[in-house]
Amino acid sequence: MNGVWNRIFAQKSFENVLQDFQKLPGAILFAGPAYSGKLTAALEIARRLSCTKNGDENCDCPSCKTSVDLTNPNVVITGYRDCVLDEKAAQKRFLENPTDESRVLFLRSIRLLTIRFSPFLWEGSDKLSKIVPILSEIEESISNLQKDSKKSAESLIKSSENLQEFLYDSMPIDQVRKALEWARLRPSFSKKVLIFENAERMLESSRNALLKILEEPPADTVFILTTSNRGAMMQTILSRVRTYTFQERSFSVQKDVLRAVFMEENAQTIRDYLDSFLPLSPIQVREIAKSYFSKIRSLSIPRADDVVKSCASFSPRFLLKEFLLCILEESSNFSNSFASESSSFVFDAVRECWNFVTVYNQTPIAAIERLTRQLFLSQRFSR
Repeated sequence: MNGVWNRIFAQKSFENVLQDFQKLPGAILFAGPAYSGKLTAALEIARRLSCTKNGDENCDCPSCKTSVDLTNPNVVITGYRDCVLDEKAAQKRFLENPTDESRVLFLRSIRLLTIRFSPFLWEGSDKLSKIVPILSEIEESISNLQKDSKKSAESLIKSSENLQEFLYDSMPIDQVRKALEWARLRPSFSKKVLIFENAERMLESSRNALLKILEEPPADTVFILTTSNRGAMMQTILSRVRTYTFQERSFSVQKDVLRAVFMEENAQTIRDYLDSFLPLSPIQVREIAKSYFSKIRSLSIPRADDVVKSCASFSPRFLLKEFLLCILEESSNFSNSFASESSSFVFDAVRECWNFVTVYNQTPIAAIERLTRQLFLSQRFSR
């Protein structure tokens, strides 16, 4: 199975990492656009670092087996990732062609989410009592996957969607500190790897905590950061990591990835294929956002529950981002009739709505209700 992953991200950036493998520093950064293979490469490096043999791509040592399953205790992933579309794409391949390889692919897609809910990261959280039962449901469905593939696969997707709602867009400082405490513990064997995905989204307090440990990283731990926006990273962090730049995959390479991973022949790009699993298209969401904003401009108050329902409850969360970005665009289209204070108010209200859902884990309905009230007042007082 490891050979499949190597074919997926075979590009010069990953080859450069392998050339430096024996002399990798304690902290590295993979920077590049979405779908360029950063996380997959990070997981492969983690597998090789924790390997108890020679790190060959088809190694069957216990450490490599758990690395492929994403159950290796010496590898931890933190940071936000919307896993829903990847899971549905992997589920489709598994149900259409239930081989050992497709099963591993599907389970990896689930583990890419559950690994972010390691108990030590969430210890003390008031959400832990709600998270643990969902994790138990997922483990039960995994154990039943071979007995009743379709029912168990559907259950896994549903439970994962519920779990996804608890994932913070910006990882709280207490979780960063707990992850760093884990990094200082000696590994049970070989190297430990701590992966920070979408590191540019970390709050300032979290970045400062990470910076302190990067100044003197533990000898037995390697930190791998990934980002799609290197310019948003703290310069002091950039100065303490070795950066490897991942380029956007060409169309031909993306089609190769789709064939190798999902057995998909028709889609042109990875993004297009994953977007096909959305409950409604980004274009449809933007049309709903335009209608919503138009009603508010006419001093009408849309029902928040109707808006959320029409947008599939903003699941995955990517749909909420599309909705809010469209509102910002629509407000700028009417900037000539807006006072500058009103335009600023709209921006702040949209940002607050996003934070309420992604940082404070409020329900989309509550966040949209608040946004509606704020936008209505903005329109009313700007006339």
